[in-house]
Amino acid sequence: VWIGVAAVLLGMENVRLLMGEAAPPERRAELEAIANQVDGVRRAHSLRAHHRGSGIMVWVQVAVDPNLSVDRGHDIGEAVEELLGREVDVIDVVAHVDIE
Repeated sequence: VWIGVAAVLLGMENVRLLMGEAAPPERRAELEAIANQVDGVRRAHSLRAHHRGSGIMVWVQVAVDPNLSVDRGHDIGEAVEELLGREVDVIDVVAHVDIE
């Protein structure tokens, strides 16, 4: 009986992760704060983070200075993706760059 109960509880926990449950609010806030550390980012916002298996997929909007060149804005977006991608639990990152 104990093995059966443990199997059901373990299965319930992992199904949520496999189905793309959102990361906890605290973790999303941490990831957003990391994105805001990148030089040139005026504001990272609208961050979404969902579990995909044991990792997290992240999508974030990054506001930059409207006077920057497209190349510079692109570089800032790539820097955000690289920095967030270094997090041990992050498996994929997409940074959408907007002007503010």
